Amino acid sequence: MKSRTTDLHLCAMCEKGLDGINETNCQRCGCFFHYYWTDSQDFESCGALASHDDALAIVFLCIDCIKHSRN
Repeated sequence: MKSRTTDLHLCAMCEKGLDGINETNCQRCGCFFHYYWTDSQDFESCGALASHDDALAIVFLCIDCIKHSRN
């Protein structure tokens, strides 16, 4: 799993700049990553929404945590 970046202005997954709007943080590891709030082929999110079975909630997970949870 990729380590959390110390620069809060960079995406922990792709290391490109965050804009303060199209971003969120991972509920599992805490890293900040790109998450686009509109559905467009022009943008690729670095994470996704997932359901948390125990909490009965929707959470944001980065790509690394999604891959790790499938193993």
